[in-house]
Parts: sequence; C-alpha cells; structure tokens
Amino acid sequence: MKKIYLDIISNELKSVQTSQRVNNSKIEIFASHDSFNNKYGIKLDDNFNNLPSVHWLPKVHKRPYRFRFIYSDL
Repeated sequence: MKKIYLDIISNELKSVQTSQRVNNSKIEIFASHDSFNNKYGIKLDDNFNNLPSVHWLPKVHKRPYRFRFIYSDL
C-alpha cells in the first residue's frame, strides 16, 4: 500500500506544472527565500518557515477511483 501511495504522489508531482524538483537542502531553500524577502523589504513571521507538503485522499465512491490531492504547509 505504501508503494501505491508513493507512486500516486510521485505521478501527481511530475504532472503538476506548479511544482518543480530541486536538489537544495531545506536550509538552502530558506536562505534563498530570506534573500528574496530582504531584497524586497518583506518581513515574515517565524510561523512561515515550513515547506509545503502533499498528500492524497482516495475517492473510493467514484468509479473509476479518483484522488483528491491536498497541498499544505503543515
């Protein structure tokens, strides 16, 4: 079941044009964001230091089965 879950998430992330794979560490990503924010005078609260995540919920009542993808910054 875990493999199916990972396959479905992987396929979703590959097909969505709003996400892009990067090889940077979390620290490097936040440093880049801080640099951008400082350049434009944007001040963010410390609560905004999470990267988005994705999970899905199967819609088993549909035929054929469908998936609802949830993107969040947990």
